[in-house]
Amino acid sequence: MSDARGSADAALGGFRVVGGSPTEEELAAATAVIAALAAQPAAEQPARRAPDAWQRSQRGVRG
Repeated sequence: MSDARGSADAALGGFRVVGGSPTEEELAAATAVIAALAAQPAAEQPARRAPDAWQRSQRGVRG
């Protein structure tokens, strides 16, 4: 990797773009959202929904 690419990867905070070509502003917005979610205490994070009947019935089919 070149120095420019390495510094760009470090600035992204541990995630990478696997498709598309986002602008610096879009990357900054994504980084801000992810950082805000990561900073929330576990009690404030939204609860995960239980799988609905359709999802439960399809789990065995997926391989």
